[in-house]
Amino acid sequence: MSTATTHVYSVRLPDGRTFGPVPGNLLVQWAREGRIAHDTRIISSSGKEAPAAAIPELQPYVGAHVAPPHPSAGDETLATIIPYRNRPALIGYYLSIAGLLPILGAPCAPIALILGIKGYSLSRRDRSTKGGVHAWVAIILGLIGTLINILLITALVFAVTS
Repeated sequence: MSTATTHVYSVRLPDGRTFGPVPGNLLVQWAREGRIAHDTRIISSSGKEAPAAAIPELQPYVGAHVAPPHPSAGDETLATIIPYRNRPALIGYYLSIAGLLPILGAPCAPIALILGIKGYSLSRRDRSTKGGVHAWVAIILGLIGTLINILLITALVFAVTS
C-alpha cells in the first residue's frame, strides 16, 4: 500500500458491501470527495486489509486516527457489575456505604444521595453507561445515612447542651 496511484484496491463498507477493484488514484479521489471515512476498510491487491487512515496517501483526506475497537461482550458484563462508565453512580455507591458510619459518614451520605440521583439520570439517558442499580443503592443508602447522621448529631447536641 505504498503508492496509491500504482496499486489496485477494493473498498469494504461497514455494511459489508465491497467496491472495486479500483486504481489507487480513484481511491484518493473518493477520499478527497469525502466518500471514504477514516475507518473504511481498504483491501489491497495482495489481500491485506487496513483502515483508510492507515494508508499514507489517504491520510490527508480521511484523518490519521484509527477508530477505537468496539467493546467486547466481556466489557459489557464488567460494565454491568462495575459501572465504570457511570462515575456518579459508582462513586455514590461507595460513598453511600461510608455514609452509614455514625458521625464520620455525615458528609458522605448527602453527597452519595446527590451522586445517586445524577447516576440514575445518566443511566436512564444512556443505557450503555449501566449503573442504574448502583445509583438506586446510592440514593437509598444515602438517604438512610443522611437521616441516621442527622438524628445522631441532633442527639449529641442535645446531650451536650443538657
